Amino acid sequence: MTQIGELGKKLEDAMGSISGSLSGNAQGGPGIVAKIDQLVTENRESIKETTANLQSITDKVNKGDGTLGKLINDPKLHDDLVSTLADIKQGAADAKSFIANAQTILDEVKAGKGTLGALVFDQKAGDDIKATIATLREVSDKIGRGEGTLGKLLNDDSILRDAQAIMKKADRALDGLDDTGPITAVGVIANGLF
Repeated sequence: MTQIGELGKKLEDAMGSISGSLSGNAQGGPGIVAKIDQLVTENRESIKETTANLQSITDKVNKGDGTLGKLINDPKLHDDLVSTLADIKQGAADAKSFIANAQTILDEVKAGKGTLGALVFDQKAGDDIKATIATLREVSDKIGRGEGTLGKLLNDDSILRDAQAIMKKADRALDGLDDTGPITAVGVIANGLF
């Protein structure tokens, strides 16, 4: 019974503290309720304006005005936004895959693997390419100077004139074949060409 009495006293003290906090303390200071009341009273106009602004915003959203209103009320816009986000996600995944593949290729090139890796890091391949380029340059220079068969063919007009003369002779020989026999035709052609 004594413990129950002490428990009751403690509950009464706790309730008194709560009541004092809500209504005010013994020294005359305002309690929580009074402070809230004073705050509301001092800011009544601001609270009214804020409430009116919130009401105006929710009305616009409900009517479908503005970006947010259209997004909420227009299912096509919502679907387009979701589709765009899916495209962005796919693009990011593709970019990530591309970067990973590019990194793999770069790693293989750095390791000297593949044609590009050999070209970049294999000294023998580089020397072979230089030698091939030097040879091509030498051949090109000879052709340009008219040396060799190809050089003469490209640079000497007399070969062209000779080829044209042979073609004219062949044409005349063919004209002379009208009704002659096969053996005579071969003889005419041979005489016409040589």
